[in-house]
Amino acid sequence: MKFYHGTNKEKWEIAKKRGYLLHDRATEEYPNMSPCTYLAVAKEEAMQYGEVLLEVEYDPKINPEKNNYYPEGWQVRVYEPIPIASIKILKTKDQ
Repeated sequence: MKFYHGTNKEKWEIAKKRGYLLHDRATEEYPNMSPCTYLAVAKEEAMQYGEVLLEVEYDPKINPEKNNYYPEGWQVRVYEPIPIASIKILKTKDQ
């Protein structure tokens, strides 16, 4: 299934170097937050979250325990790494 993810250039560069997309969400205030990636169903939604728009091929039915997918939802929270090979850059702010 195709989903969309908006991010900034810095986080996209980190993902490319790692070879996968999975954002570390821990902060000083919330040190125990699990790493996850939010995927939107609509491009327009994802575009609100950064200057880099990604199209992500992800099947939430393969490992349902690693995401919160439900068919009527507007987003999916994914708790597993998404390989860079499953991601296509659609737009950056410079484009």
